[in-house]
Order: sequence, then C-alpha cells, then structure tokens
Amino acid sequence: MMTPRKILMIGLLGLAVLPIALAIETDTAAQNPAPVPENLFEGKIVTVYLDDPLKGSGQVMKDAHLETIGGRWVLLGTGVSTGQAGEWDDGLTVGISWDSVTAFYVFTQAQFDEKIKGARS
Repeated sequence: MMTPRKILMIGLLGLAVLPIALAIETDTAAQNPAPVPENLFEGKIVTVYLDDPLKGSGQVMKDAHLETIGGRWVLLGTGVSTGQAGEWDDGLTVGISWDSVTAFYVFTQAQFDEKIKGARS
C-alpha cells in the first residue's frame, strides 16, 4: 500500500530526475544540428538524387527546408515540374528522408530555367 510518505518520496524523486532528462534532451539536440546551413535552399530550386533506385533517380522541389520528423532529418518542399511526360508531383508537398540523399544541386530560378531549356533542345 502506498503511504503518503512513499508518494511524497516518489514525487521528489521525479522532480530530481526531471532536470537530468531535460539536460539530456537539450544535449541530444545540440549534437544533431541541421546537416546543411539553414538558408541554403531559401528561394532556390533543389534537385535531389536518391540512393534508392525504386524511388526514381531524383526529385526537384522549391521552398525546400529541413525538419526533424520522428527524430530523422527530412527535406520538405513543393514539387516542381521539369516538363517531362508523366510527372504528377508538380505543386505537391514532397518529403525525402535526408538519409537517402546521395547528391543535391541548388539552382536559382534563372539557372534552373536555363538548364531545363537546354535539356529540351
């Protein structure tokens, strides 16, 4: 049976452990910084290549930024059309696990437009 004294001791023990748990959480966050500079993708078009051939060769997106979801870094953005037949993700939210990224290219809008124009000619 829990006596008032035991309940008080458990509560005090919990209060003693709380600062340690918070310190561990803060320390873990400090050891897991964003894998790229925060503003690297800002206002740019990003082409990402993946290590999984089943997912296709890559993804093009704008408004890309990194977030942690479930303790893992995820690159989120909006799908961009390259004008190829069969594209269906233009304008959709795209999420890619950063662990699966093997390479990425960052373009200004003008650079991207020029590369697409060159690829079509």
